[in-house]
Amino acid sequence: MKTYTDELITERSLLISHLNQCNAFLKDVPKERLWVTHCGKYLQFYTIDPASHKRRYISTKELVYIRNLAQRDYNQQMRLVLKRRIRAIDAFLKEEQQADIYMVYHQLPDARKKLVIPIEQDDKQFVKQWISESFTAKPFREEDTTGYFTARGERVRSKSEVIIADTLKELGIPYRYECPLELEFGVMIHPDFTILRISDRKVLYLEHLGRMDDPGYSESAISRILLFGRNGIFQGDRLFLTFETAQRPLDRRMLKEMLVRNFL
Repeated sequence: MKTYTDELITERSLLISHLNQCNAFLKDVPKERLWVTHCGKYLQFYTIDPASHKRRYISTKELVYIRNLAQRDYNQQMRLVLKRRIRAIDAFLKEEQQADIYMVYHQLPDARKKLVIPIEQDDKQFVKQWISESFTAKPFREEDTTGYFTARGERVRSKSEVIIADTLKELGIPYRYECPLELEFGVMIHPDFTILRISDRKVLYLEHLGRMDDPGYSESAISRILLFGRNGIFQGDRLFLTFETAQRPLDRRMLKEMLVRNFL
């Protein structure tokens, strides 16, 4: 998960970039000050020499020069604001290093940890809680005698789902198999894999479409994908798909690459 400290470090880098941009611009701009005044409904532009304080009229034909002076004044003000914000972030990060928000909980004795719910959980705590939440998986039919089991000892419905589950486990990606998901109008479905992406704590779904050469199965699969979409779960955003047919089995290498790209 990206913490607020990470966000501040990212913001600090952006502020430094803006500050460098301001400094680079200010190196080459003349020192004359810009004075803008109204003459009826028109604007008139003058420069003022900072040493002699003499005023010089600038024609609008010198618009580029006028813009540079205006930009110079803006950048000078922005430089002060940027420096102030960078100093504030630096001070906070220095203080944060001395009193990490997660350490308040971790430094408690084990007996007290059991009594306390931390205000903000670190990734390890969050994942542990997510995995421990109980749910009722989709039951197997009595006539289904297939015996496919994952490395975690879960019973799944195909050899390919064993491969997917074990690859998720290998990569350290938390998942639930056939966890119920309630959609609009009380419709209940069981996505093949409900996955927690730890980096942003977002819950995603992976559906394995294993018999795409079967016309009836393909029709049902498309309907299911559309059902996800009607509930705001879109492919490539929160829904991800794997495919196979009898002639083209699940590609393990591509599966692993897809999981690394989308779920880590």
